[in-house]
Amino acid sequence: MPASPHKGVVTLSAIALLAAAVAIGAEQPASGPGGQRAARAASAPAAARPLLDDIEPYVETRQAGRIDWTSGQLVTQGTGKARGSSGNAVSDARLAARQEAARRASTIMEDIPLDPDGGKADMHTVGPRIERAAGNLKESAIEYDPVGGTVSVTFRAPLYGPEGLINGFQPAPRASRRWSPPALPGAADQNRQVQTVVIDARATKFRPVVFPSIESPRGETVFDAGDLPKGQLSRRPMVTYAKLRPQAGKLDRQAAEQPGMVLLKPSSTKGKADGSLVLSEDDLRKLADNPDARRVMQEGKAVVLLAPPGPAAEKGQGAEGKNDQR
Repeated sequence: MPASPHKGVVTLSAIALLAAAVAIGAEQPASGPGGQRAARAASAPAAARPLLDDIEPYVETRQAGRIDWTSGQLVTQGTGKARGSSGNAVSDARLAARQEAARRASTIMEDIPLDPDGGKADMHTVGPRIERAAGNLKESAIEYDPVGGTVSVTFRAPLYGPEGLINGFQPAPRASRRWSPPALPGAADQNRQVQTVVIDARATKFRPVVFPSIESPRGETVFDAGDLPKGQLSRRPMVTYAKLRPQAGKLDRQAAEQPGMVLLKPSSTKGKADGSLVLSEDDLRKLADNPDARRVMQEGKAVVLLAPPGPAAEKGQGAEGKNDQR
């Protein structure tokens, strides 16, 4: 696909590549945000590479560590002080550092909302997975400072995939009617190929949850975990969370220029954890006009754009308020 003639515009190919990379990458070992962006750029067509920089990972920083919602990864650090320079002293410091990193990971996992109402993971199941991941840390994640006698470890664990921390978890069933596209004259263009669905949630209070949902203004379920095969729920993210760089182009213009992109702008949120997005009637009309969009969402290729996390995210809560819109 040729590059956009408008400098700074996020192209459809860039968004599609990001969503595809995350959907496929959930089956692979996770890496750092910078490495993932580099990997995406390396696999992208030459014309699309510079434009990938307009889309950034959405990372929430907590007191105990951080959550990279785009790659689906939890990251913490731990340190241990060696009481002496003997091999046993250093080994004890390595163990202490691993244990501290694992405790921090547990603290974050205890606060991660699974569903729109803020349901939490069963730590009796997650705890052993964190301990196992901490025990299997690669040597490259462990550093020893012989001068200070300090061992530092960087703990990374995937949320999704066979070894993911949420593997096997299911969202609580939601008692609501399903939305059905109305029969609109001249609407659904069955031949139109939708490549990605972009959900611009920056003006809402929405914060990432593992199993988000989308509703109509009347409370009907438009999209939720029930639309995905059960075997896929914990193997990959339902949606790709991301944010735009400040200099990125206007989404409205981008949607007009890219016929394969459907842009939705939720008006509000629902759920105790603000994890359900409420679409406007105009957005529902877009979905009715583009039935292929549902397939894209079921494949995990929907991108939810969020405002950068604010200071409140460090306490485990999302920032609220007005956001700069494009």
